[in-house]
Amino acid sequence: SPVTTPLTDYSRTGANRYGTPGEMDTVVQTLTLSQDKGFTKTLDRGNYTDSMMAISAANFMAEQIKGVVTPTVEKYGMTQFVTHAGQIDAAAAALTKSNVVEYLASGTQAMKDKFVPDDGQYLCVPASTFKLLSISPEFLGIDALGEKALEKGVVGVFQGAKVTVLPSSYFPENTLAMIARKESLLLPKKITTYKTHTNPPGIDGWLMEGRVYYDAFVVGGKADGVWVLCDKDKQQAAPTITYTGGATDTIEIASPSASAIRYTINGGDPRYDRNALTYGSAIDTSDWEAGDYVIQAVAYGGSSTPFTSDVTKSTVAVSDA
Repeated sequence: SPVTTPLTDYSRTGANRYGTPGEMDTVVQTLTLSQDKGFTKTLDRGNYTDSMMAISAANFMAEQIKGVVTPTVEKYGMTQFVTHAGQIDAAAAALTKSNVVEYLASGTQAMKDKFVPDDGQYLCVPASTFKLLSISPEFLGIDALGEKALEKGVVGVFQGAKVTVLPSSYFPENTLAMIARKESLLLPKKITTYKTHTNPPGIDGWLMEGRVYYDAFVVGGKADGVWVLCDKDKQQAAPTITYTGGATDTIEIASPSASAIRYTINGGDPRYDRNALTYGSAIDTSDWEAGDYVIQAVAYGGSSTPFTSDVTKSTVAVSDA
């Protein structure tokens, strides 16, 4: 994504009247697919005949795709989207039919405050949240459920966002809702292969095989278009960044019980920047050139606080020893 630049005062005299031009910078996000899954099964012709043809290779393949492949891909995708969402908020109390609209409205507000376009937004909720939303007086009074001409999978509209409902098991535990714009999410499938071989060598019958090579990502340059609501006290604490100069000359980053901390020293977003590093111990800055460094850090959740922290940003002034 291109990096924008702030406006400056236009000068009516001189050579560079629009300001001093600099080369356009870009933010590069490296996306590497990690999920390469397969399956295989055989059906002997004798078993096929004995079952009075109640079972078949075609039936198996249809059920395998519907009941195993698709849920696996979608659950993984939802976990990645939630983990790497650009905005995560924790509810202050348990959801009820009386407060669910207020909490979800805070999500649409968060999107607007980050200048996320209104079009193409989806409110994805687990069935447990939709149960409360569907009986909420505020929701029933504003948005129609089941209105005609809704696209497949959409059950209503909430403040302009199309509402979709997924099984609660599709979401990471303690996830209450996600609002996302389609352009902010990627679910690439580089290979999707399903094959049925009739009478392959060594088998009188059928050999069924399948492979799916995929992954899921939040687009870093459009990450603000993904907002997640989680249960109270389930978000990891934002990291602290401490610089100690003089003889010590180190930067320490801390977030209690975090499973991992990622950071950048170039001002990039540590959740998506390809130059982000994993924090292990105090960072030695003794050989850094003197100057200001924009440090950003994010903490990934521990066992009791599984949701990713907010990003901490700090400008560190490194001086000569």
